[in-house]
Amino acid sequence: MKMKAAKRAGGILMAALLGVSGIAGTSVFVLAEEETEAVTEEETAAEEAEEITITEFDIALDTEITLTVSNTTGIAVESVSLENASESTEEETEEDTEEDSAEAASLLLEMEDGTTHTFAVADVTALAGLSDMELSENIGFLFLSGTEAGGDEKYYYEAADEITLDEAVTMYTTGQVTVRESADGSSDAVGYADRGSEVEVLGGTSSWFLISQGDLTGYVAARFLTTDESEAQSAVAEEENARAAAAAAAAAAAAAQSSSSSSQSGSSSSDDACLTGGVLN
Repeated sequence: MKMKAAKRAGGILMAALLGVSGIAGTSVFVLAEEETEAVTEEETAAEEAEEITITEFDIALDTEITLTVSNTTGIAVESVSLENASESTEEETEEDTEEDSAEAASLLLEMEDGTTHTFAVADVTALAGLSDMELSENIGFLFLSGTEAGGDEKYYYEAADEITLDEAVTMYTTGQVTVRESADGSSDAVGYADRGSEVEVLGGTSSWFLISQGDLTGYVAARFLTTDESEAQSAVAEEENARAAAAAAAAAAAAAQSSSSSSQSGSSSSDDACLTGGVLN
């Protein structure tokens, strides 16, 4: 009797312990879930705070033409000035001076962080013809880009000394690029990188980045590099679609040519048969 009572008491105690354990476990789970949600909300808030606010500034080319530029650098532009790139000399005529002033200039941007960035503009008239102007940043360098009337992209890079990055930056090629010996488009080619391939950027100038890919090291034009892998993959897809379209067009042209040749051959054979029949008759 005492043994049964003891067993019953033990069972009740065990059930009570299991019940408490279950409740405690549930409480811990809920608490962990609430903590996870809190962390997620904090991360989202931090990401939103890190988002760059795109602002705009104007470049007054003359009294009638003003370009509006989208600034994606996250640093406000305090002032903009356009200065003549060359000064007239006593030997230059007044006409030559006016022509030089109209064609070449230096664009100076003073930023909110106290830095000044200079861009050489070889042809102000060409600058005036651009649309969708944008100021961007890449590995610390600023550059301007815009779309020409024909749809091609035009780039202006700031004048700056070559740098070496403390840590390499992973980027992707948006074209089939030539890797050159030095930061110059006329320097010798040391290799090539496929469109959409991954490279490590070690530094470079504002317009030529020093890259490394396996045993290959050299300079690639900055406009063909991006940190956005999806942008590079889109470029790959566009190239593949263009090749497929070109192949389909070539196949269609060949088929049309073959069909035309067959039709002409058949017509010639029919004419020969009619002629032969006439003679035989």
